[in-house]
This record gives sequence, structure tokens and C-alpha cells, in this order.
Amino acid sequence: MPWPYRMTLIALAFVALPYIFVSWRLIKALKILLPQYQRRVKRLVIGSAIFLNLLPVFVVVTYLTGSSSRFIYGTEVNFLDILVVFPFWLGFLTIFESFFYFILFSIIDLVISKRINENKIIWQRRFSAIKIIFIILMFCNVLIVTAIDTYTVKTTEFNAVIEKLPSELDGLKIALVGDLQIDRFTQETKIKAFYDALNQSNPDLLLFAGDLVTRGTFYIPQGLNVLCDTKANIERIACVGDHDIWSNAQQISRGLVNCGWIFLDNQHHLTGFQGKQILITGVTYVYSRRSNPDRLKQLLGDAPTADVKILLVHQPSRLVIDFARQYGYHIMLAGHTHGGQIVFKPFGLTLTPTMFENNYYSGFFLLDKLNLFITNGIGLTMIPLRYRAPAEIQQITLRKN
Repeated sequence: MPWPYRMTLIALAFVALPYIFVSWRLIKALKILLPQYQRRVKRLVIGSAIFLNLLPVFVVVTYLTGSSSRFIYGTEVNFLDILVVFPFWLGFLTIFESFFYFILFSIIDLVISKRINENKIIWQRRFSAIKIIFIILMFCNVLIVTAIDTYTVKTTEFNAVIEKLPSELDGLKIALVGDLQIDRFTQETKIKAFYDALNQSNPDLLLFAGDLVTRGTFYIPQGLNVLCDTKANIERIACVGDHDIWSNAQQISRGLVNCGWIFLDNQHHLTGFQGKQILITGVTYVYSRRSNPDRLKQLLGDAPTADVKILLVHQPSRLVIDFARQYGYHIMLAGHTHGGQIVFKPFGLTLTPTMFENNYYSGFFLLDKLNLFITNGIGLTMIPLRYRAPAEIQQITLRKN
């Protein structure tokens, strides 16, 4: 079964219990508010739950009939995306986010109902209304947040403080871009937002942390056009990502080199600026091509001396981080994580699947003298939406300590 299909069914398994629980509580609340329409209420809630979960049914049917490739490799957003894909994920986000609060509602309802005798019916009606209003507001919040985080690109600004930084390099700007992942969901609106954010940044160095397209080769020419139209005052440098290898890494690297990019595959590159040397080391560390410790030691140990040492990699692996610190790199840049892409915050606590793969999944971390930056990236994978993990370009300015 294709990977996107497997992930969809896994997502359904995670949200099945929350769906049942929240639906049960909503049915009960609506029955209290509308006792004369109990059958209609039940049908409405169950029918809505079935509609929002048509995607897993569609996944199973298309897989069994051998027509899954048409859906996975579709080149345009179509009516199935609008009627099946987006509703499933919007429902998933709404229900999973609401689940924790509905547990709290149930505890409150149980405690208070046992303690009050008078006006018990009034309390139940008011609390039921609160639950209905809450789920409506949660759905509206999910719609607004996903629209903003998915279709806009923000610029996140950071400083990288480096000891003994030459004054000539103080203020040099680096733009970190990752996971462009051009596909049918990442098109005109997102690409324009990407260009606008990048042009506003006006970087001296533009570094790309891999993943030009999501899957297949259809979108590689378009992805190359997007990156080839970018500008940097000094140089543009890229490394390989997981999806690049799953698509066609050779075609991608060749296309980038042909339009002036420098593509690093376990290689070093020195660039001069105002008489000073900047080293960029491109490490290949992806699921299907992970550098082993011995190879990393040899690569980083043989690095030429420079005034600033930067390590560019796709996955922010702990192994690579540890070696970057050991061999005196000042900055490490990575992508891959999408900032979680889907981030839940029940009661203010952060919960995202990416946390279970890596503690460092978004933003800036200072690890001794290593400045670690991990970008949320631009595009999408598996889920055609972002939630509390906005698409971004990171603008990193070098500063003296």
C-alpha cells in the first residue's frame, strides 16, 4: 500500500476513539437542547462523522481496485480533494484538538451534576450549549489557522552570535529555505508568497535544505524553475532531501547546478566575502542514505579552515548535531520536520508527531557554541494543510558576540 495511504489509515486509527467520544458527547448535548428532535440529532452527528471520514473509505476502495496512483500522482486539486481529502483532515484536526477539552467537560459535568439538585436541568442545558458553541468555534479556528499557516509564508528572523566573528562578516544575512515540495497543493498562491518573503529578505547566502518536490518527477521542472528564479548576493547552495532521492535526485541536482546553484553531496565549499572565508559543508543524511559515524568524522575532520563554518543537512539528526559541535561548526541548518506541520496545543501543551522523531524540530537552539536552525519549510507532505506550524523562510544574521 502506498505510503500516503498507510499514513491516512494510521491517522484514522489515532482519531477513531476521539471521534466516537466527541460524537457521543455532542449527541447527548444536542438531545438535551433539542429533546423533540432526538432521532434527527443522532442522524445529523453520525452522518457528519461519516462524511468527514470518507477519505479512508476512498483509500481502501482505490487501493483494492488498483487505481490509487491516479489519486496520489494527481497534477491538480480536484473535486475529490475538496469533497474528500480536505474535509477529512479538517475534521481530524477539529476532533483531535477538541478531544482533550471534551474529557475535561465530562469531568466537570459529572462533578457538578452530582452536587446540585435544584436547577439541574438548567445547568445541563447551559453546559450543553457551551459544548456546541465550543466545537463550532474550534472548527472555525481550525479553518482560519490552517488557511493562514498553509497558504502564507512568513519570514522568521534570528541572529547567529559567533565568537571572534570578523567585522567584515558582521551583519551578513543567510536565508534558509527547506522542503519546498512542489505538488498539486503547493502552487500559485504559496509560490508567490515564497517569492515575496525571499525578496524581502534579500539574502547574501541562500541555502536550501532539500526536498524540492513531494513525489514523482512531474513537478521537478516546475520546482527547478522556482528555485532558479531566486537570487542571492553571494551564492546559492543546496543539499539533497528524502523526497529528492525518492523522486530523482540526479535530475534535481543537475537542474540546480545548470542554473547556478552549488549542490553539495557530502562535500565542502569555500566562498569568499570581503577577504574572509565562509565554509559550507553539505552533509547527506536522509532515510535512504544516512552517513555513518566514520564517514562523518572523516568528512568533518577534513574540513578546510574558515572564519565561519556552516553545516547544511536535510534531517536534523542528533548524530550530525553532535559531530557539528565536536568539529567546531558555528552554524547548522536543517529542514525535514516541517516544524511538525500539525501541532496540537491542548491546555497550552505542545503535541506533534515530529516530537517522537527528534527533539529539535522547529526554530533556533543554542548548543554550546553551535547555532542550530531548523526551518518549518514551505510545502506539505501527506497532509495538505499546516496547523500551528506556519510555512516560513528563516533569515539568519551573523553577529559578533
